[in-house]
Amino acid sequence: MTWKYERDETPRRKHQWDRDEPGFVEVNGVTVGKCPSSMTVARAEAALNSGYEYRPRRGWTADYPERIYAVLDGVVYRATPTNPGVSYHGFPELREKFKDRREVRDAIMELAKRDGSEKEVSKWLSKA
Repeated sequence: MTWKYERDETPRRKHQWDRDEPGFVEVNGVTVGKCPSSMTVARAEAALNSGYEYRPRRGWTADYPERIYAVLDGVVYRATPTNPGVSYHGFPELREKFKDRREVRDAIMELAKRDGSEKEVSKWLSKA
């Protein structure tokens, strides 16, 4: 299956900013991940389609992943469905919100190896 990336659909405009680096800001008491301004739809779709597709072992009956994790330039991203079974929207993953499952950690480290960012991602995971 090939996934599509949906960029900045309402209410997701909150994920857009003018910096060319990923980061986080507080919006009404909620921490929001911001993608680099240079993130293109093509790069986001490539990350989606080469990322780790997480499907919970119990209770998940859909034929699409609940989340897709990707690593780009040493940063862990999480994508969630926008149009279930068709498209996703991704954003930098906040360590505190990361679901600490061994299979997911192992998959993210494998993605980091491909990205050449094992050291940065290992440090990020050790804080999760």
